[in-house]
Order: sequence, then structure tokens, then C-alpha cells
Amino acid sequence: MLAQQLTTILPAMTLAEAIETTCIHRLASLTGGRPVLVRTRPVRGPHHTILDTGLIGGDQVPMPSEASLAHHGIFFLNELSEFRCHVLEVLRQPVTVQHNRNVVRES
Repeated sequence: MLAQQLTTILPAMTLAEAIETTCIHRLASLTGGRPVLVRTRPVRGPHHTILDTGLIGGDQVPMPSEASLAHHGIFFLNELSEFRCHVLEVLRQPVTVQHNRNVVRES
């Protein structure tokens, strides 16, 4: 419920953000086949029992993961302590890599 309300304080999506978000949602078949443009920021709150492939991707059949579906929106991990350690580890690695890239650029 809190995560849903956070979208009200975020700025409105730009056209480019809406197009990117719509493309991702179409890949996941979340638009119902209708030619709609997603104009509201997505809110994703996966359950703590989710597998790492569902959270960050990498399955046999490529599909947008929960992290991808939250693109330009809110990725809310409720009950963070309940998530399995290896699932949280797959989230930490991309953040660490991105942080290292930013540090290298600033040097």
C-alpha cells in the first residue's frame, strides 16, 4: 500500500519513459494485446518466495523479470529479511558493478 502511494510523489512519465515501459510490458503480455501506452509508473512488489530468475531474469525462455517490469517505477521488496540470501545477492551484483563504473568515470 505504501509503495502504491509513492507513485503520487514521483514526476509524471515522459513520453520516452512511457514508450520504454510499454515495450517491456508488451513483452510480458501485460497490455492484454491492446495498443495502449503505459502512462503510470509501475509498482512491483514480488513475494519473498520468488526465485532469483523471476526477480532478475535469466530463465530458459527470456521474459521480463520483476526488476525489468519495475523499470521507471518502484521496485518494492516488502519483508526484505524474508528473502533468501542468494536471491538478494543477484540484486547486489548489478548495483555494485554500476557503482564501480561510476567511480571509474569520476576518477
